[in-house]
Amino acid sequence: MELAKVERTAAGATESSSGRPRLASGVTGIFLEGRIDSERATHALRSAKAEIAALSDDWRVAKDVGRIIHLVKR
Repeated sequence: MELAKVERTAAGATESSSGRPRLASGVTGIFLEGRIDSERATHALRSAKAEIAALSDDWRVAKDVGRIIHLVKR
């Protein structure tokens, strides 16, 4: 995965390579645990793959160990 180009602004916001603004935060990692792919899920993110894709502008997979996926900030 290619790291997103980030430009800091005076307001503390950043901009990803897609051009979408985002706020700088202190969170540097996310753990997705126990995700089971399900077509019967009632929400839009029915699998870990869909959730990772939704977060991919700002987060990348650092480690994938079975049902535990560690994402880190780009």
